[in-house]
Amino acid sequence: MSKGTIFISGVAGFLGSHLADHFIAEGYSVKGNDNLIGGYLDNVPEGCEFHQADCNDFHQMKDLLEGVDIVYHCAATAYEGLSVFSPHLVTQNIVTATTGPCIGSGCQRRQALRQLLVDGALRRKPDSLY
Repeated sequence: MSKGTIFISGVAGFLGSHLADHFIAEGYSVKGNDNLIGGYLDNVPEGCEFHQADCNDFHQMKDLLEGVDIVYHCAATAYEGLSVFSPHLVTQNIVTATTGPCIGSGCQRRQALRQLLVDGALRRKPDSLY
């Protein structure tokens, strides 16, 4: 019997695939998505329900998140050098893509996420962004 359903965006990437491994081993039902721009299908662990989908597609994300208990948003594209030359692409693939998993996942999770992102960011005062 499953302990619950966990959804991991970026499940074909380094962090997402390792989280999926962990939660599958712990007895959770795991499903996730990746647009495969930077992730590899070979990284998706056996036992994970995989969907090739982009987090920027809000309606598809909302459907994929139906019945999910916990969302781990790990999808991001590593564009360190590209951010100077194409900030819109980087913003779309990292910042804007966050709205699909966050808004699509439901009101209670949105409030917890707001507290994590906004309140957590206000407590930190980094010397540098880098």
